[in-house]
Amino acid sequence: MAGAATGTGAADRIITIMTIVSEQRRDSLLGMIEQAWKDRGYTFTHANKSRKVPRIHASTPDGYSLSVEVGGEGQFFLEAATPCLRDTDVMEPATKPNTPQRKGPFPQRPDEHDEFWSATTPVQQ
Repeated sequence: MAGAATGTGAADRIITIMTIVSEQRRDSLLGMIEQAWKDRGYTFTHANKSRKVPRIHASTPDGYSLSVEVGGEGQFFLEAATPCLRDTDVMEPATKPNTPQRKGPFPQRPDEHDEFWSATTPVQQ
């Protein structure tokens, strides 16, 4: 029966990066992420090299899926999803958030300036 409980599920988490990544530095950050994932043996399942909304999707050897996407104003979104899991109760977080609470519509716009990532000059190779 469609929609019936199966006793299994998956967990999915998205992290919204609040650092402004300039257009000149986005490809460098995507390249660093891609290389780090390759070094860990992850398999790339999809890539969109769009100038406007680039994204990379990969999977780990143990079945997790990962993605990174660049949205408006150079905002990065990282997403991770687990493989199929047995349903269990969700525990409260073990640590408290270490970032300020922001108010406003989702997704929040990036507002953190970083001397390196927000710079408007290309990364020197």
